[in-house]
Amino acid sequence: MTLFDFDHIQIWGPALSEDAGHLVPASVVPLICSAQPEYIEDAAQILFSDGCPAGIFADFVTDWLRARTIAAYHGSRLDDQYIADIRRNGLRVLAAKDRREHLQKKLSQHPRWEDAESKLDAVLDQLGARNSWGKKGRAGSRDVVTGWHRQRLQPLSNARFGT
Repeated sequence: MTLFDFDHIQIWGPALSEDAGHLVPASVVPLICSAQPEYIEDAAQILFSDGCPAGIFADFVTDWLRARTIAAYHGSRLDDQYIADIRRNGLRVLAAKDRREHLQKKLSQHPRWEDAESKLDAVLDQLGARNSWGKKGRAGSRDVVTGWHRQRLQPLSNARFGT
């Protein structure tokens, strides 16, 4: 099985492009180039509206990934409670509201937490309601992706977490 490491796009990018090439009509590439999209999400919107429907593309990429061993990294320190939650419920797509208690516990150690505490719910509402991701989401623009990728995620297995 081939290893998929997200951090090595120079390896998997060309392979995915070649394998998925049949899904992208030749006419879409000039459309995307002429549109000069500011964000990658804008290019995706053109691809999905004028080329390959998002669901078909998602199914292909999901199958493409399932045929590979995925290298996964976790960028935060996990406390015992969080590890127990992963063992019980598996890894899940991040939802801002689900992280409130954990964030409050960690952030309350900051010396200026008293000044910021009242803003936590507003920040979580802002980030969670938009499901902000990608460069476009970070810029505060309306998210153009409908969430199909989140619905197709499967629970991950990891020996450390016993799932």
